[in-house]
Amino acid sequence: MTGVQHEKKGACILIVQISRQAVFALAAAIFFCFLAQSVDAAYKIVLKNGTEIIVEAYEKSGNHIRAEYDGGIIGISQSDVRSIQRVERSRKQAEMPTDPALGINPARKQRPPQQDAEQIRSDTAAAKRGMLQDRINEITIRIETLEKQKFQAEDEISRVRDRMSALQAEGKRKAVINGKDPLVRWKDFLLPEEYAWVNEKTIVIAELERNLKRFEDDLAPLSEDRAYYEKRLQEEQ
Repeated sequence: MTGVQHEKKGACILIVQISRQAVFALAAAIFFCFLAQSVDAAYKIVLKNGTEIIVEAYEKSGNHIRAEYDGGIIGISQSDVRSIQRVERSRKQAEMPTDPALGINPARKQRPPQQDAEQIRSDTAAAKRGMLQDRINEITIRIETLEKQKFQAEDEISRVRDRMSALQAEGKRKAVINGKDPLVRWKDFLLPEEYAWVNEKTIVIAELERNLKRFEDDLAPLSEDRAYYEKRLQEEQ
């Protein structure tokens, strides 16, 4: 009889221990479930003009990003985006109703001033126009620099050739007077410093002409690029 009582008592203790473990497991499951539901993932899109946009979700489609924002869908060009960061906020905060006095969701007070999708699209378009204008300005500076270098090269070539023509004419005149072939022997009748100058500037002109060709080759595509970006900017106006 005593043995039976001990067996029953041991079984009760085992059931109590199992029950406690089940309660703890259930409590842990409920806690983690609550924790998972209390945190909601969102994404912060940072534009190159400094604007920050908190969106519910996003996906990349070609060269654009489609994002859920304030119950709507907005499109952003990937070229306007600096970074996309995952952020977390409480679900209670994300679902907090709009404060009628403020006209905004208190959970979104840290968002940029632009609170609706239309304003975001407007800011994105403005940022795009700004980037296009910056690109046009950069190309214009490069074109102006090359054009200045091209003008200087052309001016130097012209001045060197003018003096060289004058020296050549004088050398030919003296060669004829001395009964020499003016086309072959004209340099022989130059002064030593003139002779050295002609030889030096012959090399300089060849280098300047190579630079001039390079400037012209570089200017052509730059002019086309500027016309392309100016057309895009006009389309964005």
